[in-house]
This record gives sequence, C-alpha cells and structure tokens, in this order.
Amino acid sequence: MPTTKKQPPQEIQKQADEAFAKLDTPIYVNNSFVAASNWDVRIAFCERLPSGAVLPRVGIVMSHQQAKAVMEVLVQTIAQIETLMGTPIVPNPPSLTKQAK
Repeated sequence: MPTTKKQPPQEIQKQADEAFAKLDTPIYVNNSFVAASNWDVRIAFCERLPSGAVLPRVGIVMSHQQAKAVMEVLVQTIAQIETLMGTPIVPNPPSLTKQAK
C-alpha cells in the first residue's frame, strides 16, 4: 500500500495562501444545501438575503473522499475558532433526519 508523506504545517499554510491569492473574487455565503449520490457529494453555497430570498452563488461537486477530508479540516478549524471565540449560535441548524417529500 502506498504511503503519503505528511506536509509540515508551514508548507500547507503556504499552499493555502497561494490558492487564496489566485482566487478572482471570494464570495460570501450564509446558506448551503448538501446532496449526495453513490458517486459524489454536491454542495450548493448560497446567500440568504434579508428578504428571505436565497441566491445560489457557487456549486461544488467532489468525491466522497474529498468531502471527508474537507469535513475533517473544517472540524479542526472550527474547534480552534471555538477555543478562541466560544461556540457560535447556529439558528435553525439543518437536520439530517428530515427527508424531503
């Protein structure tokens, strides 16, 4: 089984800084929808306006493996933020048990 070499944190941060610098225009989102199939995970990032309207901003399609890697990084990042700033209040958190009819 092939092994992957872990990059040092400073190299990862350098790559992240370079990636963000190449973005044309970062977008603001405060709403998202997630769907999954046997093949991939799809996330629609949207902006919910004060009027209640939801404007789609960008969609991302990724493999299950990439989605899990993103989830793990988000969990670590949010834990670090919560250590510094406290736990954010999430109004009307999404429920994974509700199914669309």
